[in-house]
Amino acid sequence: MRKKAVFFLITFSHALVHIVPASLSPLLPFIREEFRLSYTYVGILTFILSLCWAFSSIPAGIIADRVNKNKLLLFIFASLGFLSVSIAFMSTFSGVVLILIFLSLSVGFFHPPAYTYISRVFSSERGKTIGAFETGGSLGVLIAPLVAGLVGSYFGWRYVYTLWAVPSFAVAFIFYTYRLSLLKEEIPAKDGKVNKTSSFSHTGEKSTAGSSLKIIYLAQGFFGFISGGSVSFLPLFLTDVHKLSPVVAGGMLTMFLAGGVVGKIVGGRYSDILGARKVIVLGFFFTFLFLVLASFLKGLFLIPALILAGISLFMILPALFVFTSQVALVDLGLAYGIQILSGSGFGAFSRIIAGVVSDFLGIRYVFFLLSFFAFFSALFLQVYLKDANDGREVDFDLRKENKR
Repeated sequence: MRKKAVFFLITFSHALVHIVPASLSPLLPFIREEFRLSYTYVGILTFILSLCWAFSSIPAGIIADRVNKNKLLLFIFASLGFLSVSIAFMSTFSGVVLILIFLSLSVGFFHPPAYTYISRVFSSERGKTIGAFETGGSLGVLIAPLVAGLVGSYFGWRYVYTLWAVPSFAVAFIFYTYRLSLLKEEIPAKDGKVNKTSSFSHTGEKSTAGSSLKIIYLAQGFFGFISGGSVSFLPLFLTDVHKLSPVVAGGMLTMFLAGGVVGKIVGGRYSDILGARKVIVLGFFFTFLFLVLASFLKGLFLIPALILAGISLFMILPALFVFTSQVALVDLGLAYGIQILSGSGFGAFSRIIAGVVSDFLGIRYVFFLLSFFAFFSALFLQVYLKDANDGREVDFDLRKENKR
């Protein structure tokens, strides 16, 4: 298969990977009613599933560096299809929870091998490609609530997962049929040159990440904290503070996320032009500005503020992954796994912190907190995050010193 065809397949797969977990939120009212769950049980369930997604990225990253990635992706989507069908036969709450946990673990295994493949094969336009790849996930998040709500209302919530099993099996079949390992992956060598090796059978060399990579893990955590809190509490902020209806608040959230789709394309493109570091710092700074504006503006003025906030925030994400691919010359899958864990972990805890702040100070202060966090992130990364090229030069110098 040609590069573009493979890229389309993986981007479609990314949308599917986000559709499956994003379908849970609109289905929670049906699940809660069927099993008579309290809000506390619902909160615990979503927290556990978030942690499963987050922590599965570490073993996924390790495996992605050491096994045939074609087989790994085939296994992921075959598992998604099987588990999605199985949930239709589960009548007990414990059985449903067990299937949902395995679904979250399977979904979490996707990102490290996918990011590793894209970073290696599309190294000449890495930022642009990762930005386009990220839009697949965003489109999945936008599509899932609409489809899940309609199918769940008319046919029952279990049939939503049965529906997603069809494209999951189709993707698994394509991975099995076309043998993506025929493509070649560009692997940076120690001397800075590029080696050609199979994109789905490379075993990474062991290396230390370096200070810049550790800082980027923190930056991913900062992003996860801000995005997790803003997406979860924006509808509540709009209904409680601005007195908008839930339908209008949901539409405003959609605009915010739609801005994120544009932001991922912009962030990826300008990571190639300006450099990933500048995009990351500017993204956090403009996120601070527009979240502050969104806290005070009213009426129609809220719409452009939220759209621009979405663009600013989500333009950071592809730049973070581009930066990692430039610094982690080997064991890239593991590096991506740690990075995803950091973002998901910070995002999970941001929801708890935002809830406490809302109860004690008021929900408006949640967005003051997120704005401050964005401003702090911009300053911190401006000072401590070094350019990726500087980090690579230091690593090469250290290797030369060790050889002497």
